[in-house]
Amino acid sequence: MSLYIKNIILALAVTLFSVASFANEPYCEGFKAGFKEGYMQAKNTLIVPLTPLCPVLRPLNIFGDAKSDYEYGYELGLKKGLSKG
Repeated sequence: MSLYIKNIILALAVTLFSVASFANEPYCEGFKAGFKEGYMQAKNTLIVPLTPLCPVLRPLNIFGDAKSDYEYGYELGLKKGLSKG
């Protein structure tokens, strides 16, 4: 494969990844906050943990889940943080 085609593929991948992460920004912020809260509760500590990367493909919001993207991310992050404890 030529260098030109590799550069085009790389540019497209970076663009798609940045658009996906920008679209998930409120969800990811909620996920991080929820994970920290859940982890700290489970470990009974005040030390703030390093948060895992936010999932690029977020799960679908089903009926009965939180209303906003931030709240939905927070709930999922909280569950994951509690399970790490």
